[in-house]
Amino acid sequence: MNKVLTISIAAYNVKKTLNRTVESVLKAKNVENIEIIIVNDGSTDGTDIVARELNTQYPGIIIAIDKENGGYGSTINTALKISSGKYFKLLDGDDYFDPKELEEFVDYLASIDDDLVFTPFKECYLDGKERIIKKDRANGLQIDISSLAENFTMHSVTYKKEVLLNSGLVLPNKCLYTDNLFCLIPLNCVKTIRYVDFTVYQYVLGSEEQSVSRKNKIRHLSDLELVVDYALDFIKDTPIEKEAERAIITKMGFIYYAYIDTALLCPISNDVKKKLVFYERKVKETNRGVYDSLKNRKVMMLLRKSRYFLYPLASVLRKCMGD
Repeated sequence: MNKVLTISIAAYNVKKTLNRTVESVLKAKNVENIEIIIVNDGSTDGTDIVARELNTQYPGIIIAIDKENGGYGSTINTALKISSGKYFKLLDGDDYFDPKELEEFVDYLASIDDDLVFTPFKECYLDGKERIIKKDRANGLQIDISSLAENFTMHSVTYKKEVLLNSGLVLPNKCLYTDNLFCLIPLNCVKTIRYVDFTVYQYVLGSEEQSVSRKNKIRHLSDLELVVDYALDFIKDTPIEKEAERAIITKMGFIYYAYIDTALLCPISNDVKKKLVFYERKVKETNRGVYDSLKNRKVMMLLRKSRYFLYPLASVLRKCMGD
């Protein structure tokens, strides 16, 4: 039986949170229209046991897969190959969904045929603070891909599975931050986009162990470099649809800026400066549109106008800012 929505759960050492994550989906009254694929990515804490138990309890809904550790992108590749849903959405094993919002969202997905659907999401901090991240768009608004010129993250994204397959999406292994590529690459096959007001994704923040913490972003700067390289190769080697060009350049610009921002957080060194200059040249040569998309950012004006002579100042200023 084909489902309306496949939810791909990346599960690496999430034994403590996986039950909460999955139960947030199971509480939806129309869960029979949902497929949950838990991909255990070589966990060492017993995540695999929890996943198999859930699979045994809900065999028509949950699929549990054990695999060697291959990184975040490999979990998406694995789930996409076997998914049966009309739409495909990501959920990290330490985050969760709002069951009521998910329930209404799945019913809505069954009634539409758009290639990409945007929903708000909630940032849930460990200290109890919450913030809803929402686009300033009318509920139910449909636009063409040519009108998309804004950044977005995986928490707000639901792609039609057909679009993902047609895009040839295969994410690199052994690399963090590949959710950026999940957002970027399928845009070339998108025609229509829908904005709907269901705050489905609950994004848990505040742990120093998360890949998005300042400490870990600095530690994994090379992963961001790989993501930038992969994205630039995609833009260089793929015939980009004219209608999708602006959306792709905009998203690529944010990916590139995330790398620059993280590099400025690193300890000041000639090696980091050389990397920044190298990627400036590479981006400019690969796609001038991506390079120019950052021209109005103050830090880029400071770096470019000084030909990176003021890189140490830019780094100090960035370290004084919050996350």
